[in-house]
Parts: sequence; structure tokens; C-alpha cells
Amino acid sequence: MKKIHVLLLASCAFIFSCSKDDNNHNTTPPPTEAEKLQANLAAKWELDPELVNSLRPRNVVTPPVTVNKAFAGIVKTNGIIKTNDIRPLASGEAFVEFYSDSIYIVSIDGYLLVEGKYKAVAADSILLSSLGSLGGIKITDNKLEGRLHYTELDISVPITGLRTAAISTSEKTKLFSRHWYIAREEDYSKNFGEEVDSMTVRISSSGTYYARIFFQKQLLESKVMKWNWIGTGESKFGYSDPSDQDNTGEVTIRELTADLMRTSEWLDRNGDDVTEENRITLRVIK
Repeated sequence: MKKIHVLLLASCAFIFSCSKDDNNHNTTPPPTEAEKLQANLAAKWELDPELVNSLRPRNVVTPPVTVNKAFAGIVKTNGIIKTNDIRPLASGEAFVEFYSDSIYIVSIDGYLLVEGKYKAVAADSILLSSLGSLGGIKITDNKLEGRLHYTELDISVPITGLRTAAISTSEKTKLFSRHWYIAREEDYSKNFGEEVDSMTVRISSSGTYYARIFFQKQLLESKVMKWNWIGTGESKFGYSDPSDQDNTGEVTIRELTADLMRTSEWLDRNGDDVTEENRITLRVIK
């Protein structure tokens, strides 16, 4: 009887121990309502161009910037500074895109208007650095509704956005759609001179290709373009510039891994109809 009694005690102790271990494995709390909103916002939302124009400072222009030809043709005269000049209002595609790393951008016609960080603070409200806040948020199917408070102008306006569908949900698209920097490898020196320190490219599965060039740790210029897969193999993509119909091209992906991407684009650098391969290596920003 003693042996049975001891075995029973041992069994109870084992069961209790397992139950305790199970409880320890379930310590992750469920996401809060604010965290759910933060995740649900991560997408590209098309906006009314007239609304975006109403929020734009009227003294923003695009000055000439002289730099060498760069990856995917983004080096244009599109650096943004403030002057007393007036830039014409745009009427093309306008959108806000929320990225999963809490960065957001607002763009119209290929120009970057605002970049900042967003943080959900309630089930229906987010703070937008560099802009203000968005409250009363409702997301129904693919429609976003809310009220934007723009701090600089001290105005509050209703806002509606339509979610842009992903170009693809494939594993290759996921690998491609990340935040990259141009490595000093292959043909880097042919594309950038001493006036450029670095270049980053943020690619999203919604078709946004957002590039930035830096000099002495300051943003020299930025460009918001579109991309799409060419063909069915997802080994070549095309890019286009909403602000310049002639700025288009095709880029072949030679290698794409969890850490890097190697591409080739045939460029006519001298305008003499003679093209040469432009090889670029990009590495993931971690």
C-alpha cells in the first residue's frame, strides 16, 4: 500500500508540474485594441488629391540637384526644400502608406509630402509625427474613415482612404518588399559621386518604390515611384515615375535572398543609344 501511495503522490506532483509549465508558456498577453489598429493600418490607402492639396504648404518647390545616374532612374531634380516660390498643386494619385515598422508617408504625384512615425494610442486613434493625429478611425472591408487634425494649420478635416491591393502575396514578393540600402559594391561608383553618401529604397507589396538619397547625413532628395512585376517569373520588375512619364525602366533581379538583392539594368548613360549593364547590390536595413 505504501508503494501505491507513493506512486500516486509522484503522479500528482508530475501533473501539477506539467500544468504549471503549461501556464508559463501562455504568458503572452493578447494584443490590445490599439495594437490591433496599428496592425490593421499597415497598408497603402488612396486619398482624395483635393484633400491632400488642402494640407500642403504652398511654399514647397523642387530645386535642381546635380547627381549621377542612380539605380532605377530615381535621381531627378526632386529634392524638397522650402522657399518663397510656389509649386503648382497636383491632381494625380495621392495616398498615405503605413509600414509595419511604424513609418508612414504621404505622397502625391510622386512627390513625398510627409514622412514620420505613427502610433496607435486607442482603438480608433493614432498619433502622426510631423502631421498631427487621426481619430474616430473606422476600417470596414477596404475602406478607412477618420478625422485628421493637422497641427501646423490647426485644422480638422474628414478623411477617407481606399486600401490598395497587394501586387502579390508570394514569398518572392515578401523578400523583395523590404527596406534596402545600396551597398558600395559592383557598379556603385559609376552611379554615385562624392556628393552622395548613401541611398535607401523602401519597397512595399502595394507597389510603392520610395527612394532617398543622403549627403552628410542629411536628406538630399527623395522620390516616390511605382513598381510592378513583369512576366510571370517574378524575376524582373518595371518602375514608373508619376511626375515624369519618360522616367520608366525594367530591372532584372539576379539574386534575391533574406539578406541581399543583386540587380541589373541596361542604361544609356551618354545619350548615344549605346547601353551598358548597370549592376547594383542592395542589402537589407536591419
